[in-house]
Amino acid sequence: NRNLLQYFQQHKPIFKQWQADFVSEKFKIIIEADGDYWHANPEVYDKNKLGYLQQKRVKRDKEINDFINTKTDYLLLRFWENQIHSDISGIGDFIEGCCNRGELE
Repeated sequence: NRNLLQYFQQHKPIFKQWQADFVSEKFKIIIEADGDYWHANPEVYDKNKLGYLQQKRVKRDKEINDFINTKTDYLLLRFWENQIHSDISGIGDFIEGCCNRGELE
């Protein structure tokens, strides 16, 4: 639903620690679009053969995940590059469902 886009800001600094790809303060959702290479998609890259920068990014992603999931009331959604390219409509529907979750509670 394109109407939901108005509630998301792109490349927004959040929690003074990093810049999220997309953030909705209204829905308390953070969306990260993870590149298959830089974030080392495990369906594509063997975790035992990652380059230094990939290892560093994977470690940082875990730190961010842990922080968001334990210290905030935001929902963190991560989508792989290949998911975005192959099923953008399904991802949009999923995000819309997450935005509407408050109406169901």
